[in-house]
Amino acid sequence: MQQSLYDYIQQHIDEDGIFTERTLPDGNDYINIVEPGQTDAFYYTADMPSSDEDASTLNKDLRAYLAEPSANNHQRLYKHLKDMSMAEYADPFIAAFDSDDMNETAIGSR
Repeated sequence: MQQSLYDYIQQHIDEDGIFTERTLPDGNDYINIVEPGQTDAFYYTADMPSSDEDASTLNKDLRAYLAEPSANNHQRLYKHLKDMSMAEYADPFIAAFDSDDMNETAIGSR
């Protein structure tokens, strides 16, 4: 098993908490782990086409949950959100709300 960067740093800290090495080890020695959501910024800036269908689905799910915050509506909203890339639905989803919708949603969530 490869040593983590955290472990490497921990092993090279002196009694005063100062990192004693001049550099960190070469990045090729470590596995690159992508965290959930980390790729959204890439897709959002890579001219990915917007998904109006996903935005419409989320809009319907959110409105259904706000109208009736049941376990079924929550589960449906969660299921759709976790399976979609935010970068694909963000713009059309936000555009579906006018300022009155946004104000009502903000006030309703207090």
